[in-house]
Amino acid sequence: MNGNKFYDIDLPFGEIFEKQLRYIFGNKRFEVKTEREIWKRTGNICIELEYQGRDSGLNITKADYWCHIFQDDGEIQFIIIFPVQELRKKVYNLIKQGIAKLEYGGDNNESLIALIPRNAIMDTHPPISTGTQKRSE
Repeated sequence: MNGNKFYDIDLPFGEIFEKQLRYIFGNKRFEVKTEREIWKRTGNICIELEYQGRDSGLNITKADYWCHIFQDDGEIQFIIIFPVQELRKKVYNLIKQGIAKLEYGGDNNESLIALIPRNAIMDTHPPISTGTQKRSE
């Protein structure tokens, strides 16, 4: 048991959206996280960094992309996709700047999470390159 009393509900819930994205993006590896309705009240994106004192979430994912789904009442409102390496840099830079804050949360407060204002993470995120555009010099 992972300590999440809603794990049996959360896993299938997240897998539904994972399958949809795999269909769209093919063979790229994605870490898919879904924000429930709290984001509407707080304006934050929540990213797990540790669980029970060990690296987890963003710190250990082997995915190519981090996909954050914002849903309300079971409906996708919007999706943000980050290259994992870029997101790691951005999260730790925002923490260092004091824009994001670290807190313990989740079930039994066993997860170290970064709470980042959604607008701050989006303002610092460059568009994903498709490799088809040429840079002008």
